[in-house]
Amino acid sequence: MLQARTSPHVSRRLDFTTVLSLDYLVEFWRQEEKTNQNGLSSLAADLVRRVSEVPELNGPIPDPSVLRNHQKLIEGLLCAVIPVGLKNLAFAAVAPPASWDFIHFTPRFERELLDQEGRMAGHLLLDGLDWDFLRNLFNYLVVVRHCYGVHLPFEKSILVQNVDRETGFLKTFQMRAQFDMLRVRPRGDLPTIDLEAVKNLGQQMTSLEAWRRLIPASQFEFYGMVVYEATDVSEESNRSQLKEILVKPEPFVNDASFDEIQSLLRSLLRIPDLNLSVIGIQGEQAFSIDSTTGFRHDAEEAKLGTFICETCHSELFSGEELLFRDLKSSQMCSPYLVQRREAGERCLLMLPLREQGVLLGSLCLSTREPNKLSSLTKLRLEGVPELFALALGRTLAAFHSNVQSVMKEKFTAIHPSVEWKFREAALNYVRTKEIGDVVFPEAYSLYSSSDIRSSSSLRNQAIRKDLIQQINSAKAVLELAVDQSKIDYLSSLIFRLDRMISELEIGVRSGDEGRIARLLATEVEPVFKSIEGFSDKVHESVDGYRMAVCSESGALFRERRAYDESVDRLTRRLTDILTRQQQVAQKTFPHLFEMFRTDGVEHTIYVGSSLTQRDDFSVLYLNELRLWQLKTVCLIARECYRMESELPQPLEVAHLILAQSDPIGLRYSQEEKKFNVDGAYNSNYEIIKKRIDKAHIKGTGERLTQPGKIALVYSQQGEAQEYRMFFDYLQQKNYLEPGIEVLDLEDLQGVFGLKALRVAVAHD
Repeated sequence: MLQARTSPHVSRRLDFTTVLSLDYLVEFWRQEEKTNQNGLSSLAADLVRRVSEVPELNGPIPDPSVLRNHQKLIEGLLCAVIPVGLKNLAFAAVAPPASWDFIHFTPRFERELLDQEGRMAGHLLLDGLDWDFLRNLFNYLVVVRHCYGVHLPFEKSILVQNVDRETGFLKTFQMRAQFDMLRVRPRGDLPTIDLEAVKNLGQQMTSLEAWRRLIPASQFEFYGMVVYEATDVSEESNRSQLKEILVKPEPFVNDASFDEIQSLLRSLLRIPDLNLSVIGIQGEQAFSIDSTTGFRHDAEEAKLGTFICETCHSELFSGEELLFRDLKSSQMCSPYLVQRREAGERCLLMLPLREQGVLLGSLCLSTREPNKLSSLTKLRLEGVPELFALALGRTLAAFHSNVQSVMKEKFTAIHPSVEWKFREAALNYVRTKEIGDVVFPEAYSLYSSSDIRSSSSLRNQAIRKDLIQQINSAKAVLELAVDQSKIDYLSSLIFRLDRMISELEIGVRSGDEGRIARLLATEVEPVFKSIEGFSDKVHESVDGYRMAVCSESGALFRERRAYDESVDRLTRRLTDILTRQQQVAQKTFPHLFEMFRTDGVEHTIYVGSSLTQRDDFSVLYLNELRLWQLKTVCLIARECYRMESELPQPLEVAHLILAQSDPIGLRYSQEEKKFNVDGAYNSNYEIIKKRIDKAHIKGTGERLTQPGKIALVYSQQGEAQEYRMFFDYLQQKNYLEPGIEVLDLEDLQGVFGLKALRVAVAHD
């Protein structure tokens, strides 16, 4: 029922005079009595008669307490503005004009919106405004509109937020004022005001002082009463706030934002103990976010199966929700469910988060009470999972970008086969800001090199030929100038050039190229500027020299260009073969592949269970890769033989494979941005790799590596036996020529007891 009460609370001073009156409400009933427009003429006649018998209810009512004595009559009159049938459901109240001192209100209005003194509770969703400030501002706007015809746009409704006394949830109400029973009246003649100044208030529109200067409030009164209606818009407000948070760049990463999201969902579903978590999926990995631990992506918990079994994943992927009505009696199909049950959760609802047909993860809601959630919960959350999906998509994208940034900054270009390991390290850095070590404790190494034989000698020979030709060319210019001028200094330069030629014919020493280039550039070539004017022949000779010394096209760099071009064409071709064949090898078993291009090409394969997320590595795959490497080196040797006749400078290439049956450890070096062997024992392997290309056959002085042949270096007899089988097989397949040389090698510095097998490659 409607409650009638007089508030003992005295409002703060309002600018305008207010007069409480029922006159306009009674006038409504008088018109109804005459017209019977709403079929209430009998009721209207009775109410009008009863009001006329109570003089204190007619005209101004200075003391609202008189209303207590006529409660039934007041309720009858107010049924024109507050339907009697909705009095237990409606949010409605009546107050004097320009006041928050309510004289009548419905039970729900009192319970949800009033404090103990009958005043408005909660706070306005208008920054910086309180109730009395709003009332005064609103009154000035009403005056200029009703008395001066100046309509300044403003909202007739306001949003009020208050805490529910029973549940503790924050509720939002939209409140509107009805002014049908109110009139604004001048107290005497209507004052003249500056209407243009009113229209041009601009930024001062919300300044009460500005309004007070323009409107003489004392010359107006508000007469009648105001009816207030409120609507519970908590659900719409919660959804709007959820959307506002979820559209932020990374709402799940910020713990405060995630807590606010959980509170809004609790309010939206009216479940005080509701717990929220979000599962994000990235391929075969996953991570969880909840209000207790925040954003987590632990390497140990990164497998998708930790959170969702295959059956549950299929159902979520198809768009179906998963409901566990009571975790105590449900089958535990993933460690995540066990974790929720052990945390005291009883009921769990998992809603799929999808974007463009891709399952990004799951929105997980849980309570400590069984059967608290149901499929109806999904209906109440209509549109919310889509917002979570968008937020999760942005979180995944930002997180992936962050991880990739860490990988680029802390590592370098990473081979795809071991990228997972570096991703784990990057994930750990994102979570803890500690990069940690990237270590592969057991890796089998397959090393091979194809080196150009005597590359240093060939390059020195090319340099020597070009330098002699360049000196002779410069000498010819000087000799022509001497014939024209008889300048003895030029003869001294010719003498120095002759001596250089004599030295170069013996051989090129370290630093000769730079020394001769400096002499020509600082002592000989500057002279050309002076002598080119001696005659036309000298001038033409100087121009010819300058054209010939152009490093890109000049004839005096022909031999060096031929050598560099030959090395470049050959090594590019070999790296192309290795790159193409490596794609085949990766299909055998994922492994780390490193390739380096110098005066030749060398490559290393690292393979083992520690380098992959697969658990099926065995000696079968190891032997297959060893055989692949041997076959690939045969292809490389054939290609080197074929290209000899195509290259500007014929090059011979020798091939080497190092057998290593024991696994080694690998550690990624942050400083060097590359892998190094891990531990003192394994470092011996690196020493062997660096020195065996210079090995000689014991007692002969012959180099182990020879053009057109493959040398296999080993230290254990079992390694030789294994490769003998490979050699036999490839000889039968015409990759290799018949015959196998068994060789003992001379000791190298720090390396003793090595042996070798050597076979010739079949070129047809």
